[in-house]
Amino acid sequence: MARKSAQGLLQETLQRIKVPSFIGDADGRLLWLNDAAKDAFGDRAGDVYTAVVAPEDVGRVRTEIERVRGGTGSSDYEIDVLLRDG
Repeated sequence: MARKSAQGLLQETLQRIKVPSFIGDADGRLLWLNDAAKDAFGDRAGDVYTAVVAPEDVGRVRTEIERVRGGTGSSDYEIDVLLRDG
């Protein structure tokens, strides 16, 4: 039996929850979205985070991405997002 990759296990786990969730890369590109996220935002795989983040919160997300890229870890924070219906 083949071992699942860490990303495969993460996708499998996130798919089971009902909260919109995604996997992004270090540059802020959305690589994968669970079904709840696709329902909320549409299938935005391949788009950058700015496609779903409210303009007033883009700077905050940019700062958090830089924190993760810099190795200082992540934090919990709230932002407004743009749903598929506007």
